[in-house]
Amino acid sequence: MTLVRDPDELLTNQPEVKAEITLYPNPADEIVFLRSDTEPLQQVEIMNTLGQIIRNFTLDNTRTEKIAISSLNAGLYLIRVNNDRIFRLVVN
Repeated sequence: MTLVRDPDELLTNQPEVKAEITLYPNPADEIVFLRSDTEPLQQVEIMNTLGQIIRNFTLDNTRTEKIAISSLNAGLYLIRVNNDRIFRLVVN
């Protein structure tokens, strides 16, 4: 929750709205898709479980992005989107 002031100077509670971002399919072999229903996708980082960045993409404010992952070894990866949300991805 974030406290914000309304025009009448009263404090009100307004829920924080997080972007609805979906990563699918998961687990995956060759390709994954990122889809955002609320905010544009601007940056994507693929990291290993040590937090090291394996791949980095700057996107053109798109809402859906197709990412080839066939060059990644099988295992667990972290996907950071817009420097905000982190997803777990299992590569077969």
